[in-house]
Amino acid sequence: RFYTQDYATVHRAVYSLSLRATDMHHAVREKVRSYINAAHNDEIIFTRGATESINMVASCFGRAFIHPEDEIVVTEIEHHSNLVPWQMLCKERGAHLRIC
Repeated sequence: RFYTQDYATVHRAVYSLSLRATDMHHAVREKVRSYINAAHNDEIIFTRGATESINMVASCFGRAFIHPEDEIVVTEIEHHSNLVPWQMLCKERGAHLRIC
């Protein structure tokens, strides 16, 4: 329904359709927050897909918590999009990537 009746840019305009889309966006964020029992709505981040999400985790989490000589473990059946961000992070941080 959203794409056929309510689609508009969220947080970018003040016309009624955009305001409705923004309200719907916030309502869904609240539903997800409640469903996963997060403390705050700002803990919920929507991305365009799995690859962007993995890149964000590798970048944000990795830079905050991965240190030289740490090990990141992935399986040998991982998709390429779940290997490259960890490879790059390991190179940047001096950590080791273990493929099991």
